[in-house]
Amino acid sequence: MRLPDLLPIKDKAFKSGTDSNNTVNNYKAISFDLYNTILEIETDEESAETFDTYSKLLSEKKIFIPPNTLKEDYKNILQETIKTTKQGREIDIKKVFRKIFIKNKVVITGDRVDELIYLFRIASRKKIRLKIELRDFLKELKTCYKLYIVSDAQKYFAFPEIKLFSIDKIFNRIILSQIIGYKKSSGKLFEYLMKEEHLGKDDIIHIGDDEDSDLQGASKSGIKCIIIDSVDEVIQAFQSIDYEISRGIERFKD
Repeated sequence: MRLPDLLPIKDKAFKSGTDSNNTVNNYKAISFDLYNTILEIETDEESAETFDTYSKLLSEKKIFIPPNTLKEDYKNILQETIKTTKQGREIDIKKVFRKIFIKNKVVITGDRVDELIYLFRIASRKKIRLKIELRDFLKELKTCYKLYIVSDAQKYFAFPEIKLFSIDKIFNRIILSQIIGYKKSSGKLFEYLMKEEHLGKDDIIHIGDDEDSDLQGASKSGIKCIIIDSVDEVIQAFQSIDYEISRGIERFKD
């Protein structure tokens, strides 16, 4: 963890939130990145195995597209979508899959495409887990603070996976880049959260695993950020909030 030496929070101060000697009590809210901060995940969107599995899953829905075709179409359409998306903006992966199905003369109506997108996630997901002790810790935190997710993620993947582990009710609000239309590094997700939840920049601290998105985005919004190296460090990182973590605030002002 890229932080000063940890200063543990006293149990009494943590439970009551009244000990003025601990700066953690100055915060009203904590936001978390989702993937590899709360949910540990490993995906593979490139291998032949992934698209072979996806093709088989689609065939169970009476949709027949060869694995090699799926792989090539996904790669090309995704690259073109990213290429034509303005810097700082987030793509909507649904548009990619709609183009794949249209190209292969597959008619998809209503919200059925959402289900088919999630089948791709199932095919490409190699590992996903939530540590029980982290879930319990988040439940305890919720008794003292407002909790939020602020993440670069597609709702077609994130919402089912959040519900998969029954943690949706732990968070007061879930802010995803695909819904807002901007990447986290732009700072706009944090600005949206603060506006909607009536939070000042000194009311909230963010915890994430990526300096390019978490630290940069939080810093642009003027809020403090703790960068962790793994899911295992989340509980430990919270203890470090006793420090006024301010590194990086100046780094991305320009």
